[in-house]
Amino acid sequence: MREVAESVDVGAPDSDVAPNGDPPPSPAVAAAVDGAAASDAPRNIEREGHAYYDGDDGSRWTVTEAIDASGFGRFQLMMLLFTGLAWMGDAMEMMLLSFLGPSVRCEWGISPKQEARLTSVVFLGMLFGAPTWGIVADARGRRVAFFATTTITFFAGLVSAVSPSFGFLLFSRTLVGFGLGGVPTAFALFMEFLPAGNRGKWLVAIEVFWTLGSVVEAGFAWAILPTHSWRVLLLASTAPLALLLCVMWIIPESPYYLAAKGDAAGAAETLRRVSRANGLDGCLPRGMLKTPAAVTSRIGSHSIEHDAVSENALPDESARGRPPRWSSRGWRIKKRLSKTKSSLLKPFGTVAATLNDENQTLTLMLWFVFFAVAFLYYGVVLLTTEIHLDASSNGEASPGSLEGGGVRGGDDSLRCTGHGSPDLPRRAFLDIFVSAVAELPGLAFCALALDALGRRRTLGSCLLIAAVCVLVLTGHREIAAVTEASALAAARCFAMAAFTALYVYAPETQTTATRATALGVGNAFARVGGMLTPLFAVEMVGNGNLEGVAACFAALAAVTAAVAFFLPVETAGCDLDADAADDTNAGDVELVETATDSSSPRVT
Repeated sequence: MREVAESVDVGAPDSDVAPNGDPPPSPAVAAAVDGAAASDAPRNIEREGHAYYDGDDGSRWTVTEAIDASGFGRFQLMMLLFTGLAWMGDAMEMMLLSFLGPSVRCEWGISPKQEARLTSVVFLGMLFGAPTWGIVADARGRRVAFFATTTITFFAGLVSAVSPSFGFLLFSRTLVGFGLGGVPTAFALFMEFLPAGNRGKWLVAIEVFWTLGSVVEAGFAWAILPTHSWRVLLLASTAPLALLLCVMWIIPESPYYLAAKGDAAGAAETLRRVSRANGLDGCLPRGMLKTPAAVTSRIGSHSIEHDAVSENALPDESARGRPPRWSSRGWRIKKRLSKTKSSLLKPFGTVAATLNDENQTLTLMLWFVFFAVAFLYYGVVLLTTEIHLDASSNGEASPGSLEGGGVRGGDDSLRCTGHGSPDLPRRAFLDIFVSAVAELPGLAFCALALDALGRRRTLGSCLLIAAVCVLVLTGHREIAAVTEASALAAARCFAMAAFTALYVYAPETQTTATRATALGVGNAFARVGGMLTPLFAVEMVGNGNLEGVAACFAALAAVTAAVAFFLPVETAGCDLDADAADDTNAGDVELVETATDSSSPRVT
């Protein structure tokens, strides 16, 4: 102790003064700051390269702490607008399905069964696109996946508008679905720039763009279809994605992703950009950036982590009697094959990580909830259009009429205009428009309830209310048309609220290394639900079995609500990657001005 104290008191030349103005300690004390053994420090630590002399006082901070310290400001509003455009484009392409199917029936004379395929192929594309883009987002970055999915969806939408045949239209809409499968990467990107305190409310704000897209699409259909072809509607529906592509270059990469990949300089620079945009002059917390703990998983006996063996390390084969040159060449070939195998298996490793012993129950429950919520939501959307289509075939058919088939007793035929669009009455467009607007109260409820009730209770409550609303439709032969329309609107309202709560909850249960993949795989199950929905909401309803379909939807919503209440994790108020935080430095952090030199931040 005396030797250490004396060494601290020794003066130091001006060139050795630390950046904070204090004289440096002895090598022994400086080594202790970095966690090195004091006894080994004099012979193993070089003063010139020591962290203390670069301004490291031992403090560590995480990406979460830096974002929380910067708060919510102009930067988050910019990200909300950009990611919201993607969400709006997604909603318009999905809402388009309600009008595209009847329009194609008018132009090419396809059957209701073929019309259902038009919806199913979009969900088929999303089924493969969702996990693919989730894996890409975790492996190559959120920004890369975001740009790729936006580009594919935009150009596939343009191609759809000029389809020469029904078969070509099916192909192009499948590509649209493949691109739409990656839209949740925008959600993950926005989430990773939000402070933990009000993350739930602002994630709901993205869903407002979904509702806005649904309303705009219904308005476009109302304005375009009575006088123009459905092809004009398809072109107009790509407008949000065209605008997004014009500003895509402004969007930065997620600092969580950069830190998880070891790019401390890139993460720090992005965090400075957030700080400057929010009026804090690029300040970051004092100390050094700490990255999230690595997430490992195994497929068989193979680790998904990168091979820990150094690139230059070679086994001591000479001890086994083998020539050094042969051992070097053999080792390098073996290492190259191992690295190739690791690269091929790594994408599947992120999926396997969500199914380890700790997460398996949660993951399986979430997959079921994704399937059921999507089945319910898209079913209500399609029901709204299908019921009005049948009503239009009977003119002013009464709810209790029983002639023929169809929902209201009609023959389920479709009147068409001379330019190949369905001849819907103005009342039908108005009801569809109102049904889309009805999602807004559900989003308001979700925003208030997510933090007050928690994610799980909000999700379960919304599903229970939606089940009651859908159950009303089982008596559609006796109820008034206004009651039927109100029940559909309320069901859509709370189905949308449930979808929103699920989108907030699911990625919060994952770490940065698996977040986008888990959300993508969950969305794949949602798309399976979307693929099956037309079989019920289009074909069965068209055959006059609305009671059975409504009962099925209500039962599934009630069962899913029970599953939601018993999900094993509550994430309200929790930090993303909370386990990566240093408990000794947890709490408030001090913001200090930092140099923009990319060499200054380091990872621990």
